[in-house]
Amino acid sequence: MANTLWEELYAAAMVELDLAKLPGRIEKAQIAIRRALQELRGNPGSDGGAGVWEQTQALIDALRNLRTLQNVEFKTSAAGAGPWGCGSDDPEEVMP
Repeated sequence: MANTLWEELYAAAMVELDLAKLPGRIEKAQIAIRRALQELRGNPGSDGGAGVWEQTQALIDALRNLRTLQNVEFKTSAAGAGPWGCGSDDPEEVMP
C-alpha cells in the first residue's frame, strides 16, 4: 500500500509525546482512516478483493491501535468501544 495521508496522520499520532496535542492528532488520524475506509468501500479495485481485504485490515488495525493509545494515555473507558475504534462492533457504522 502506498504511503497515504491516513498513514502520515496515524504515524504522527502514535509518536506524539505532547499530551496536549495527542487528542487532536488521534482525532485527525481517525477521521482520515474512516475516510480511507469509505473510499476503499466505494472503489473495490480489480484484484478480486485480496488487496482490498489487506488494506481494510490495515485500516481497522490502525483504528484499534489509536483506541488503545487513547485508553492507555487518557485512561478512557473501553466500555462501548467496538473493535473498529468507535462505539460499534459494526464496520458499517464506521463507514456511513
